[in-house]
Amino acid sequence: MHGCVDVTVSECSRLKHELKRMIISMKIKEFHILVEKCKTIERLEGSGSKFMKTHRVGSSRTKEGYHQKKSYN
Repeated sequence: MHGCVDVTVSECSRLKHELKRMIISMKIKEFHILVEKCKTIERLEGSGSKFMKTHRVGSSRTKEGYHQKKSYN
């Protein structure tokens, strides 16, 4: 799991609350199972960059912004 370095304190608190809620709902009681699930999620999030779509932005005659990667989100 990533630390709260890149988010604000309020976002970090919200994320912690969401994680607690999800963990409780999954009824994970053993730490190693939680770690494995987190690793799986991180791998899935890391592979998201493979699904980037390249398309034209602006005029085809300009080089600036000709190809920019945009995610599906």
